[in-house]
Amino acid sequence: MVHAHYPSFIKYDGPILELFEQPQLPSDFADLDPAAKKAAQKLRTAQTLWGLYQAYTQKEAPGLLSALCCRNALAAQIICLAGSVFDDGEIYVQYHLSELARPENWGQISSDVPCPLNYSEDELAKQRDELAKWERDIELKAQAIAQVGARASWDGAVRPEEFDIVSQRLQEVKERFLEYVSETGSEEERRQWETAWPFRDSD
Repeated sequence: MVHAHYPSFIKYDGPILELFEQPQLPSDFADLDPAAKKAAQKLRTAQTLWGLYQAYTQKEAPGLLSALCCRNALAAQIICLAGSVFDDGEIYVQYHLSELARPENWGQISSDVPCPLNYSEDELAKQRDELAKWERDIELKAQAIAQVGARASWDGAVRPEEFDIVSQRLQEVKERFLEYVSETGSEEERRQWETAWPFRDSD
């Protein structure tokens, strides 16, 4: 379940249909402008490809499809997070664990064994505050990488002929980022961000 993933070539931006649900054009398709019609048709094509992959997987490897469908369940997310603590951070993991400890969620896992996790209201409030900061920082990172013009999973590597251009663009993004931090936080926070900046030419 941890290693089961849909192949990247069928992934798309847009609503994911229920298992074996047939894609449909919007009911007002005839009234849409040409650009909207093209977007709707593109989405339906992507959803159709997604559904065909599910049907083929059900035929050839039903266990794999079951694992793929289980990935969105809370229990599956907890299992997956156990291997990505150092990527996503403790804050995100603790949030999911506190969600797991809720009676309505734990009851879906076991009705006989009490949940070993307990959180006070103060702890839950602190988690919510830290999660909001974590989500803000993730968004700031995504914005910085988008401004550089790199892909979301960019590790800093570029082709030799692009190095000077990307380095200059990255320095500009860094300065804008630090200016933003200075406006919204303290000077100490700015120094911490500058120290933690992951992309450096000297590395």
